[in-house]
Amino acid sequence: MERLWCNRMLESSGTLSYVGGEEGIRSTFRAPYLVLLMVANRLEVGSVRLSLSEVTRVNVGRGEALVHSRTHNGVEAEMHIEVPDGWMSTRHLTLQCEPAGWVVRDAGSKNGCYHNGKRCGEAALVDGDLIGCGNASFLFRSDVERSHLDPADVSSLQLRSQPTASQTLSLPLSHLMSELAQVATSQVSVILGGETGTGKEVSARYVHKCSGRKGSFVAVNCGALPATLIESELFGHRKGAFSGANTDRVGIVQTSDGGTLFLDEVAELPLEAQVKLLRCLQEREVVPVGATRPVPVDLRVVAATHADLPALVQSGDFRADLYARLAGVSFRLPELRERREDLGLLVDALLKRCAGEQTLHLEREAVWAMAMYGWPLNIRELEQALVAGAAWSERGVIGLRHLPPSVRAVLQPEEAVEQDALKVELVTALRKHAGNVSATAREMGKARVQIRRWCKRYELDPAHFR
Repeated sequence: MERLWCNRMLESSGTLSYVGGEEGIRSTFRAPYLVLLMVANRLEVGSVRLSLSEVTRVNVGRGEALVHSRTHNGVEAEMHIEVPDGWMSTRHLTLQCEPAGWVVRDAGSKNGCYHNGKRCGEAALVDGDLIGCGNASFLFRSDVERSHLDPADVSSLQLRSQPTASQTLSLPLSHLMSELAQVATSQVSVILGGETGTGKEVSARYVHKCSGRKGSFVAVNCGALPATLIESELFGHRKGAFSGANTDRVGIVQTSDGGTLFLDEVAELPLEAQVKLLRCLQEREVVPVGATRPVPVDLRVVAATHADLPALVQSGDFRADLYARLAGVSFRLPELRERREDLGLLVDALLKRCAGEQTLHLEREAVWAMAMYGWPLNIRELEQALVAGAAWSERGVIGLRHLPPSVRAVLQPEEAVEQDALKVELVTALRKHAGNVSATAREMGKARVQIRRWCKRYELDPAHFR
């Protein structure tokens, strides 16, 4: 039964008090947060999530290191945040909690205060607003559910010792990962839902790591299995079972014995294969093609899909009995646009992966565009944008101009439209001349080297038009 709750700020000290209703005190409450996403030219500074529940005023300015403190001046509780950014003033901006809500104000800074990418002297804040000062970018969250056990403040430095999947400044995702870790030690099967690119395989590996199972983590993309070989791929075969079966072969399911079997895009399995997988899960054994005796397996299954499995069950495209077997517990991973608190963590990790020995940084406008863009393909799209940005970067700095047009459109809608028009013109000319770069250059009135540059920018291969 849901418990009633409310909270109020005590005027005398700024301390939160929890007042229960007739059903008692609930264990969570709503709280505002300020998140330092990143310092664009100094990614090593890291990210931090700071609770605003305990204060009514925040002062932000330049300091020698990233530090914060809370004080009480006898009238109100304040937070002081110092950021090691030479482009910030020592007193750059303030955030004030007023009767109508939180407000950001420029404190007389040299380089100005920015609200959602636009310079401002003062602006009312709503949940999800972006605040820019110098090269630092902050995300304001006004309505986040917080447990009494959740730490008020968390930094990226504190998260480094945790597994990758659980490194998050998003409270909802942190709670979800705690729940995954809790069920991981059981035998219950798990379904991970969510849009493409939300990190379902990373989360499945986290379940395996937390499970303590000694066997391997074995991932299979159900949509990539050849229709004629699904049974052999999953369950293996004996020598001579069919033409080309020259040796015994252990199937994917058996290789996960004692470990975790990850069924990615499980909704893509044909109905015939679903029947055989169901029997395997029920009996905890596999029968290789051509074999007469079953082989027992110790299975733990984690399935993932971006599809609506209950809807597919209703339409008859997914077996209800298999769904019941797989759906011990179900979780939906949040989209990147729902966990923008983690943008700094993700950008830092992805840049280290794609940069190699090179050290990469960002221009502040690039950070603003990424923070405000919706990322329909989630982390996978962010990674590709950074890979392309790294390739185009100048002196190790990724600017707004190096990001895809769809991302730039957040801050430069007119320029993005022009770039899209250029791409259409280029593709049209390449098709007309069957990928001939010289002919394309003559038609567009440009040098061949410029056509090559544009092809690289838009990831177009002239050979594909031949």
